[in-house]
Amino acid sequence: MSLITGKFFIFLCILLLAYYLLPNKKYQWIILLSGSLFFYTYASPYYLIFMVISSFSTYNLGLKIASSDDKSKRKRHVIIAVLINAGILFVLKYTVLLFDIASSLFKITVPEVNFILPLGISFYTFMVISYIVDVYKGEIEPEKNYLKYLLYVCYFPQIIEGPINRYSHMKESLYSEHSFNFIKCRNASYRILIGLFKKVVIAGRFGVYVDRVFDNVQGYNGLTLLLATVFYVVQLYADFSGCMDLVIGISNLFGIEMAENFNLPLFSENVSEFWRRWHITLGAWFRDYIYYPVFRSEFSKKVKSIFSKTKLKKHSMNIVAAVSLFSVWSLTGLWHGAAVHYVVWGLYYAVILIAGVFLANDFKKWKRKLNITKDTKWFKVFSIIRTLIIVTFGELIFRANNMADVAYVIKKTITDFSLSFSSISNAILPFTEDNTAIAYGGVAIICELCFIITEYFSYKGKDTFRKHKYANALILIVATLLFGVFGESGFLYMAY
Repeated sequence: MSLITGKFFIFLCILLLAYYLLPNKKYQWIILLSGSLFFYTYASPYYLIFMVISSFSTYNLGLKIASSDDKSKRKRHVIIAVLINAGILFVLKYTVLLFDIASSLFKITVPEVNFILPLGISFYTFMVISYIVDVYKGEIEPEKNYLKYLLYVCYFPQIIEGPINRYSHMKESLYSEHSFNFIKCRNASYRILIGLFKKVVIAGRFGVYVDRVFDNVQGYNGLTLLLATVFYVVQLYADFSGCMDLVIGISNLFGIEMAENFNLPLFSENVSEFWRRWHITLGAWFRDYIYYPVFRSEFSKKVKSIFSKTKLKKHSMNIVAAVSLFSVWSLTGLWHGAAVHYVVWGLYYAVILIAGVFLANDFKKWKRKLNITKDTKWFKVFSIIRTLIIVTFGELIFRANNMADVAYVIKKTITDFSLSFSSISNAILPFTEDNTAIAYGGVAIICELCFIITEYFSYKGKDTFRKHKYANALILIVATLLFGVFGESGFLYMAY
């Protein structure tokens, strides 16, 4: 049941009525749990079975960790919980890839497998692991009520694409009593409209072009391929941030606060800042549960000790940071999918960020020599553009069907790039059979430019566009109905 269908709208309305009309509001969380379980059952009974079994095991392990004074037992329970959940994710998501690799390397016949991935398994796995680790570290008390714990892990808006909420952040609003508040519901509805507009108009229209080009990259010239790559960055941002607007807005309708997942990433001045602003909760998860543990591990201490006795002494901390970054981005690439180009995408950012660590001091010296300060506007613009170019190339690796397509796109962009009339004409080939599509594509570009301007004002602290919510809401509704691409199509990040 997609969030942009009429069926979901009916489901949401019924759930909201039951939620707020319930006489005893201390049981509102049961309404949310019932709705979430129905949401899962509607998608597939298989999803529900997986969720109940998996959550019950981690719930019990969390209680055992908290109740034990034996450090070795506590650590063993943590390892078991992590292995169970990470193991399930690995088997379901990566077995096919491993079989393909084995078949290619050893020229053997392997059995065909086709696992059904439970809805939101990647996000669910990270939430469960964070819960278990936080219980082990004593940062949270384990949930005593299994049904409340089940609600935390299967709460229906977040399971689709996140955000990856921590138990400590969610427990208060998730289980508390909430009375209907018109102002909050109005603001939540406005945010839902923004998310819907981003998804069905901007992402939907740009997606028509992107999908057609990347389905057959050999059929297009360099300009077309470059435009498709740039358009994909726009499509992915509009689709993913639009989904976050939807799920956060839906949660706000119930009085529940969720973590923000985007903070104007397209205005980032470097790659590190970009990833602090994009998919914030995923970045925070990798920082807290991978980067810092690796950075502070005995292995890292040994690495630092070894290099501190060599000519690379001054870089010993940087080397430890490099090991941590490599661990994070290797896993980030694998987390996104069982394919070579996802791994390469992760390594691409690992190299860039590691290079940034080692060159940070040199870069500061270079800026001082050129008398460049933080307030230098031209340099800020340059930094934003430079970051967008790096990110765009990264998204080419991410979107392409394989590395051969990546190489072909790069080659054609260099060798077959032209701004001649014929090249520009060919660049709109995906729409040549449908003039309406050309017009709609133009509308999508205009809408995106308007959103960029809006976000710029927001970035500068001049949020003037949101002062006229009712007029803006009417414009969003009309534009969405006229130019939106509707249907059962899911969100891009649901695949990960």
